[in-house]
Amino acid sequence: MQKIFKDIGKISTNDHTVLIRGESGTGKELIAKAIHLNSSNSNGNYVQSI
Repeated sequence: MQKIFKDIGKISTNDHTVLIRGESGTGKELIAKAIHLNSSNSNGNYVQSI
C-alpha cells in the first residue's frame, strides 16, 4: 500500500494523461481521484471515462 501512495505522488507531479487498468473492485476510481487531487490541476475538473 505504501508503494501505491508513493507512486501516486510521482504520477501527480507529471502533466500527462493516465490510463488506469485493472479488475473490477480494485480501487481504480480511488487511485484516479487521488492522483487528480494531488496534481497541479486539482482545482480543475475531474473527468472520469468509463
